[in-house]
Amino acid sequence: MKEEKNFFCSHQLFQDFDQWAEAFKIYNLSSNQLSKGKFKGELAIAGFRGLQITYASVNQAMHIMGSKPANSLTFGIPLTSEDEILIAHDNCLSHNILFGLNPHREIFVVTRKACEVAIISVNVDVFYEYANLMKISRFNDKFFQKNTVIININKLNNFKSYLKQLFYLLIYDSNWLSKYSSQRLIIEDFLPLFIDILRNDDEIFFSKIMSFRRYEIIRKMDNFIMNNIDQPLTLKDLYTALKTSSRALSYATQDIFAMSPMEYLKVKRLHGVRLALKASNPNNTKVFAVANNWGFWSMGHFSRDYKQLFGESPSEILRNH
Repeated sequence: MKEEKNFFCSHQLFQDFDQWAEAFKIYNLSSNQLSKGKFKGELAIAGFRGLQITYASVNQAMHIMGSKPANSLTFGIPLTSEDEILIAHDNCLSHNILFGLNPHREIFVVTRKACEVAIISVNVDVFYEYANLMKISRFNDKFFQKNTVIININKLNNFKSYLKQLFYLLIYDSNWLSKYSSQRLIIEDFLPLFIDILRNDDEIFFSKIMSFRRYEIIRKMDNFIMNNIDQPLTLKDLYTALKTSSRALSYATQDIFAMSPMEYLKVKRLHGVRLALKASNPNNTKVFAVANNWGFWSMGHFSRDYKQLFGESPSEILRNH
């Protein structure tokens, strides 16, 4: 089994806020507890080549200060649905804001009460590799100097759901993450999904792509998927093969399939699982192993989505074929 040498993961519970701050690894943080009561904190970190994803929670009001890692871009995402729980510098944050974008600005965060936050750190070169692949050119110094950006709430909620599944996997099934194939699936889906939500969706966009052009994108995508039917493809695979922008692909799949590129890719993966189960020996095949190979981490979510799509459970298809 091939493993990524740069990969690491950890999950810890804390009753000391200094130890909690020190455990962030690539961040040089210090913290002060502002509210009364015994501190409880949680930290789950997954580090990949060029990407670190962190889940952090505290049960108290806190003041957190420090510096950001060099040669990286950092993004904070509130995971709660309440507004004004977090303050970043002079901004009282709503739940649909990403914060901490300015790589040259120190960390200065105040939590007014218990909260949960996701923190994403991406190597600069890796970020622009994916942004260029997706043909998004708006990520310049002016964009990051704002330090905060408002995100389309529907896209952000979908991304938060994706993050929560990833954090569940990190906490309860970290062994699966040690596989190189698993890491590839996560990185090559995660970064395009994340970069896509940073697009300026508060501006009205009138597509100049004609319907026939959209059909051509879908036709090329389906041909590419069919030529690689025996393996789980990632969003990076699609952008590399199609050489199209994230907007063009999003509008194409939305117009024709009424779903996002990731939703369409998930449907294709579910079909891949179904074909694999039909071709397997039920006596020596585990459904969860096949699902894992196709990029599904949570068996609960996978089983639900599979049954909704096909009207039967994955174990039924394995048993009956």
